[in-house]
Amino acid sequence: MDPLEQIIATLDTSDHVLLRDFTQRNRHRNGRLDLALIDLLLSTQPLTRDEAVVSLYGRQNKRNLESYHALRKRVYALLMEYIVSKSAGSQDELVRSNLFFARYLFDNDLVALGWKYLDRCEKLAREEEDHNVLNSIYNTYLDRIHLEGAPQLSEIEKRRALNKSAEADADRIRLALAYVKVRLKKVRLESRDLDPTILLNQVMQTYDLAELVAARPRYWFALVQLVREALVAKKDFQTLVHFLSVNKKKGAKASDPEKAQFFYFLAHAQYRAKRFPEAMETMQVARQASQPCRRRLRENLDPRLILLESAIWSFMGSNHKAVEVLSAARKTSYFQQADARRANLALNLAVFLFQENSFEDARDVLRAFPGTEKWCVKHMGLEWVLKFQLVRMIVEVDSGRHDNAVKIIRRIRRRFEDLFHQVKYQRVPLLLDYVVMYLEDEERFMLPATYEKMRTDLVRVNARDEDLQAMTYYAWLKSKMLSRDYYETLLEVTQDEESR
Repeated sequence: MDPLEQIIATLDTSDHVLLRDFTQRNRHRNGRLDLALIDLLLSTQPLTRDEAVVSLYGRQNKRNLESYHALRKRVYALLMEYIVSKSAGSQDELVRSNLFFARYLFDNDLVALGWKYLDRCEKLAREEEDHNVLNSIYNTYLDRIHLEGAPQLSEIEKRRALNKSAEADADRIRLALAYVKVRLKKVRLESRDLDPTILLNQVMQTYDLAELVAARPRYWFALVQLVREALVAKKDFQTLVHFLSVNKKKGAKASDPEKAQFFYFLAHAQYRAKRFPEAMETMQVARQASQPCRRRLRENLDPRLILLESAIWSFMGSNHKAVEVLSAARKTSYFQQADARRANLALNLAVFLFQENSFEDARDVLRAFPGTEKWCVKHMGLEWVLKFQLVRMIVEVDSGRHDNAVKIIRRIRRRFEDLFHQVKYQRVPLLLDYVVMYLEDEERFMLPATYEKMRTDLVRVNARDEDLQAMTYYAWLKSKMLSRDYYETLLEVTQDEESR
């Protein structure tokens, strides 16, 4: 893909409008070639270099080609400037702005104000643990230590030394995290089992981290978070529950932000491991720990807790409660924007409504979601898009729109053909085959022999180790074959080994 196309592809749909406004911010002109090139790059039909030159300049020649390359450089610079401008409201940018402003005040003989803003800047940088900026701040103190109102030199030397020590600790953790990433990549490439406790002990010994993580729990949490991501990707939730449970005492002693996130991780793992009452109890611990936390963390964690709570209610047999939780959450500010939170809420709510046999309501929720497939692939991932399409297919089947279901099946086969070569997705084409059989030859589909074959095809591990989401599709097929209620069948399948 063209590098400019790659950069533009990282922007959201809302950014497309903002980028146009940003381009015209100094002077509004019609027929701008930079905007015309951006529009070409945003088009769904990719153009070759020569086609782009002809589209922009009318014909292909050496002069127009040189103009085109100059235009591309201008658009590169424009994109860089726009992307940097998006960080203007960030905490990192606020710290640097205060430092620049403090230096400006000193340079213009407003010394008292300069100290005020430099102190404010130091406080912000400490909160963010931005050691590089803190070094610049202490250098600013030292450069102006002779001015009236300056703090004691010994005090600045002490704070500077402490920051240097903290920076060295942060570098050690950064190396340890890099070590874990390399080990996890090797495990993934070699398809080996992962023992997270052994890995964590190895990295603690290799980088002599015992005292450091005891003094700074957030460093320990960063290591735990990395291992957790690897186990979630493998869908190895039984191992993850064990790993997090072993570290539960450390999680309970962590500061509120790390404690809240740790217990959310544990609750989510328990839920995916089908330990629903434990997950509900752990989730309440996470929710309580999140209350004193800063707004930024709560805005990230609270929506996840809401989605998790609703899912746990559903699998504990209180699906109506799950619908109530998400219907109320849908009206809150957390889920108003078209982002990952709203996408997950829409999908989960549609599933829970379907389980209430409210097929039309489920269908309306899915159809109302504003995200395009391209947006969903970028922000939610290809697996999420596959799940979304499978839910759409099931809703269309049970709402009697069989023609629509067939179209979705054909689309799934085309869109995800490459994905089906991976081991964890190999059962999806088999699922689709049985759905097609149900639509085209229901009599054959209902035969006991078909049911037994379906169990052989789709049930490959015991219920304890089976992926929870995979079980939902199996339960739906089973309910069709046995002419039973889907939700009742789902609860049996996920809670009783013999029911499978």
